[in-house]
Amino acid sequence: MTVEIFGIERAGHIINAACKRAMAGSIEVGWDNRERYTDGTSVGMVALIQEFGTVRVTKDGRQWIPPRPFMRQCVEKNKAKWAQAFMKSIEEGNTQMDAAKSVRALMVSDLRAAIIAFDDPQNMPSTIQRKGFNDPLVDTGLMLRSISSSITAAPIHASTPNPQPEPVVEDTPPPKPKGLWGRVVNAAKRIFGFGKK
Repeated sequence: MTVEIFGIERAGHIINAACKRAMAGSIEVGWDNRERYTDGTSVGMVALIQEFGTVRVTKDGRQWIPPRPFMRQCVEKNKAKWAQAFMKSIEEGNTQMDAAKSVRALMVSDLRAAIIAFDDPQNMPSTIQRKGFNDPLVDTGLMLRSISSSITAAPIHASTPNPQPEPVVEDTPPPKPKGLWGRVVNAAKRIFGFGKK
């Protein structure tokens, strides 16, 4: 399945960078190229047009579709939350794949919320009249319903067993993660600056 990464350019590579360094993989959220509107237009293409804007040629001349940067705003607003969710999941002893799955679900949910909440710039009066309401990124609801996601994961050293954490004794600092878990936690700390004063 081909998935268009929703975080276009710099914005979308934030969580992918964490995953690649921590687990040699990536999380992709976006629209499957096979998902299409009734006129054959790719949902992913419409999302990109909405994100960056375009000039559309119609029988009445040229029509400017302004940029509605919902994807970039979503990433900027939520990237720290996604990073923290990944770190927390790993530190709780979850596998890399389980941590990635929880972050993926969070990313999809946040993208849906961003589509629904986006309201400026508004639709043109003619679009409002055609749709019967003013919601710049919602018309048929297909863009909301068709968000897809995938995880590509390959552990750094598949032959290294995941160590069990040592028991924590009260009044002592928790042990530092070792082995593969330690590399995952330390990579995420470096990428996102956790633990720095």
